[in-house]
Amino acid sequence: MPVEEDEDEEGEQFVYREDWGEALSTRSVPVLCALDLEGSSISVLEGVPEHLSPGQDLLLVDTEAATVTNLTAVNYRGSLGFGQAGISSLLSRVGEQDVADTQLAVEQALRSEPLDPRRLALLAGSHGAFIALHLLAREPERYRACALRSPVSNLPALLGTSDIPDWRYTSLGLPYSFERVPRAEEVATMLLRSPIAQAAQVRTPVLLCVGARDRRVSPTQALELYRVLRARGVPVRLLWYPEGGHTLAGAEMEADVFRNCARWLLRHLGQPPRDRTEGHRP
Repeated sequence: MPVEEDEDEEGEQFVYREDWGEALSTRSVPVLCALDLEGSSISVLEGVPEHLSPGQDLLLVDTEAATVTNLTAVNYRGSLGFGQAGISSLLSRVGEQDVADTQLAVEQALRSEPLDPRRLALLAGSHGAFIALHLLAREPERYRACALRSPVSNLPALLGTSDIPDWRYTSLGLPYSFERVPRAEEVATMLLRSPIAQAAQVRTPVLLCVGARDRRVSPTQALELYRVLRARGVPVRLLWYPEGGHTLAGAEMEADVFRNCARWLLRHLGQPPRDRTEGHRP
């Protein structure tokens, strides 16, 4: 007679189990897509040039066809791709080095490419959104539109809500251990590096896309930011996905996020010059 598996003890189904991401069951491959707003269709772009990357920090959009015309994907010091030394260089410099590197990349793109400096937009997620928010506060007249996914805006508020509390300390050069409790001066340091502390400087229209089940960056981060910006009269919209996690993964959800981000950028960037052969240089 086969032995039946024991059922969970009473209440076991409600036990919280920490997921540190050691066992990843699936992997996804990012792609670049073209969105046809009028035809409501999405096409995967084939043969994308090597210098383009789906990990956008800066996006400039063609308002006639809603396709990417100029894309700068910033691999700032501290992001992956240049070894451990590059990653370690960001520790204690979060909110400073990464923001400066991204802004430098934007200025370099404006100098080297025929871009219109009056039609710049930011598209980013998670820590990239953290950088984007800093840029909006530091350069309030530079960017015409911004669309963010799962944004980090309030560092100290993540201490008790994020599944990677160690990063909240080490990114600022602070020691971490599981039993430690934050000190007042450490919380103050985190707040000073947080975009929410500079929200009064933001003038750019902002779209926020968040998942209610995000365990990496609590969706309340975006909710707090939404309320602050709205109270100050900044055009802002919040999209709340009840089943979404940090990456807002899933074909239907990703398509909806992509569509809404494209529409938001198109709405606020305005019409491009008719003659595309005439570029704009600062």
